[in-house]
Amino acid sequence: MAQGELTQSGYEFGPFRLDVAERLLLRDGEPVLLPPKAFDTLLALVANRGHILKKDDLMKAVWPETIVEENNLSQYVSALRKALGDDPDGHRYIETVPRLGYRFVARVIDVWEGRGAQESARGEGAPVRSIAVLPFKYLGGEGGDEYLGLGIADAIITRLSNLRQIVVRPTASVSKYAGAAHDPVAAGRELRVEAVLEGRIQRAENRIRATVQLISVRDEAPLWAEKFDVEFKDIFTVEDAASEQVARALILKLTREEQELLSKRYTEDSEAYQLYLKGRYYWNKRSSGGFKKATSYFQQAIDKDPGYALAYAGLADCYNLHSYYGELPPRESFPKAKAASTRALEIDDRLAEAHTSLAFVRAWHDWDWPAAESEFERALQLNPNYATARHWYALYLMAMGREVEALEEIKRAHEIDPLSLPINRDVGLIYYRARQYDRAIEQYLKTIELDPSFWSAHQHLGWAYEQKAMYAEAIAELNQAMACAGDRPSIRAQLGHVHAVSGRREAAEKALGELREQSKQPCVSPYEIATIYAGLGENDQAFAWLDQAYLDRSGWLIYLKVEPMLDGLRADPRFTDMLHCVGLGL
Repeated sequence: MAQGELTQSGYEFGPFRLDVAERLLLRDGEPVLLPPKAFDTLLALVANRGHILKKDDLMKAVWPETIVEENNLSQYVSALRKALGDDPDGHRYIETVPRLGYRFVARVIDVWEGRGAQESARGEGAPVRSIAVLPFKYLGGEGGDEYLGLGIADAIITRLSNLRQIVVRPTASVSKYAGAAHDPVAAGRELRVEAVLEGRIQRAENRIRATVQLISVRDEAPLWAEKFDVEFKDIFTVEDAASEQVARALILKLTREEQELLSKRYTEDSEAYQLYLKGRYYWNKRSSGGFKKATSYFQQAIDKDPGYALAYAGLADCYNLHSYYGELPPRESFPKAKAASTRALEIDDRLAEAHTSLAFVRAWHDWDWPAAESEFERALQLNPNYATARHWYALYLMAMGREVEALEEIKRAHEIDPLSLPINRDVGLIYYRARQYDRAIEQYLKTIELDPSFWSAHQHLGWAYEQKAMYAEAIAELNQAMACAGDRPSIRAQLGHVHAVSGRREAAEKALGELREQSKQPCVSPYEIATIYAGLGENDQAFAWLDQAYLDRSGWLIYLKVEPMLDGLRADPRFTDMLHCVGLGL
């Protein structure tokens, strides 16, 4: 095949793939048996989808040199409907047009193969500046490999994110498409990108077959496509070729440094790499069980390859979020995150993910503000499009009282990852801590529109309602957060605070008693108890529990300077002393 040449290799619709070369109909990777003439009938209908094929024309296409009865065609169409699962009373795929013929009505995606699709499909068009890599669809094979499709996408995302000319949607934004049928063009529109990379993989014993294509969202047409058939231990071939050829297809002129980063492998050990893929898959689930599995897989990857910097960065991310989500106490999780991120940087000082992880530890645990900012700046220097770095840096800037810079940074994070629930929520959080409560409420409501079950947005909306003295609305949102997330100490503490400031002392004291009993568990922060006492006006008790939060290295103390719930304590000299203790004093 000549460079730049594309050939039609098949069609996809719903869960089906029509392979022209192999003359096969596949459903989720499994063959659907069809008589040869039934296949020809389906191929003719699909190739002319959306148009009426008259019965005479269809019979001539399927039986070009034979005279057949119309009943033969009707029987094959009936067999096709049965094979496709068309309902008797409704036609998802093949529609009968009375007295005329048939029409294929499902949405069809053309599948192309060949190199250099950029030149043949796009000509001299403007280069693509934003892309989403969807989780590869895993077709058949043994159970337990469901992580593979998302893992390969994550690896390609990591490589493409090193390119400054394009914005790549992060793994967290595309993970919802894993394991489900989706229209890549519709996904691209939802993710607000110009192009989508999608792939299908099929594993058979020790080999893996992958089909990859880059699709223009605007034109709904392929820009580049390729097939790979390699040994599973050489899965790197798929990633190397996909990332390099996508960059070429996007008409990117890369610096030598970017070329090296694009083809860089963080390990040559295929087993370590597979363990890393599993770690990222479970880390992206953002659940207690997911964090535990991810931690185990990252550690196993490190055991296989002690020089695997990216696996150390993944381990650091696990321990950071273990504390952030209240799964482990700060004094247990953050030192482990620091050790893992530091080791990653000893191996590879150019890893933006590791600098970001270390920055998080420096800020939320060490309270070493200059060191934290230095690490954030280094991460963004290495990868300006790393949304997590901009997101966490925005929270840091907010904690420092630099709200204008914080808003600029969180908005840039939002541009990179517009569907991220945490980023959308924290646009509101920065407005909230800047005392712009109406704008905070507006943003929290937008976040809830994205996902009504996102408990944290309901909780934060409750915070904003409380500051506007909309106590009934605040309690309703906090109860909704509890319904979505279960009985979390942070939500119970906020309910206690609202009851306290709204004069419901008995309800506040009840919440306080429950939290004090739970405080015997290491994951309940003394800071949360302090906020209820602050709401009740019992300042001595509030400061006693803040002192305990200081001893526990509670991450909440990063926000002492800007948290509205603590405004009632600011006139007390002890509050100034605490600001100095954590390095936030003037």
